[in-house]
Amino acid sequence: MNRVHITDEQKKLRSARWSKVNNANVIQDDIEASNGVMNIIKTVMIP
Repeated sequence: MNRVHITDEQKKLRSARWSKVNNANVIQDDIEASNGVMNIIKTVMIP
């Protein structure tokens, strides 16, 4: 696995967000590439 230095602009371009409704709960998964490691931050928002 190659180490790649990722700039902030590339992080913004590569960052993705998904939203899905599950049991009246909106779960957003923010995936951001940081130092070659995918950090998955799950935020549960209850309406």
